[in-house]
Amino acid sequence: MPRAIWAGAISLGMVSIPVRLFPATRKRDLRFRELDRVTGQRVRHERVRHEAPYEQAPYEPPATSPRGRVADLVFEPPLAREVAPEDVVKGYEVSPGRYVAVEREELAELEPERSRTIDVELFVESEAVDPVYYDAAYHAVPNLDQVRPFAVLQDALRTERRIGICWVVLRTRRHLAALRPYGDNGLLLSTLYFADEVLAPPGSSALAGSALTDRERQMARLLVQTLSGPFDPAQFRDEYRERVLQMIGERAAQAVEVAEPAPEPTPSSVEDLLTALKASIEQAKAQKSDRRRARGA
Repeated sequence: MPRAIWAGAISLGMVSIPVRLFPATRKRDLRFRELDRVTGQRVRHERVRHEAPYEQAPYEPPATSPRGRVADLVFEPPLAREVAPEDVVKGYEVSPGRYVAVEREELAELEPERSRTIDVELFVESEAVDPVYYDAAYHAVPNLDQVRPFAVLQDALRTERRIGICWVVLRTRRHLAALRPYGDNGLLLSTLYFADEVLAPPGSSALAGSALTDRERQMARLLVQTLSGPFDPAQFRDEYRERVLQMIGERAAQAVEVAEPAPEPTPSSVEDLLTALKASIEQAKAQKSDRRRARGA
């Protein structure tokens, strides 16, 4: 049995029904690692910042060769410095190129208070919530000793064709959610998008002003009736994923073991860091001298 992501209770005034939440869906997108085409080794992404070289070469006008062609200019690439995880802060872009830095501790202070209740605010008709508002879905499963009150609530929602609009705190975020009947005896908790997160369709005003003829309406209804039928989710498959998996299966015999690269040594103290910086400066100076000699030759 999968592991519950949340445990608490549905709160309906003075009524409390203990439940646990389990994911109701899962993404089955194919995930690939990045490999070096030449060596076959894993490619990793690092946290780095780019700095200008420590010592800028004085400006020299571009030299012109005897044939009148301007010689190729050599530019100093920026130095990439690895940034330790504890030195990374959040940055919110308030305008192009301008960021407000926020510490993780500051965000943690603004997180909602931990709660173990699904607080139902009101019940609305099932059709009142447009499907575009639904986000992630979770199965609400009752504790074994609370099956009857759970069943009573599920039956009431189904009979009245209602869903419960509620609040729930999952991890560090307070979500607006809908509690609705699912299947024969289940309840589904679906987190909802907020109103300002749902976008209006572009060009809707132009569509509203278009007049339809009776013949157009009749032909459209006939087309809908002709293609109507029961919905069976198992009838529809992700054919792209199946083709990719088939291709990978055909190449499985050619798979090679990828050796994990050894982690590069990192400075463990201030002295080690200063030594590494000094070596980088000396290397940069030597490269500049070599380029100057090459230009002079």
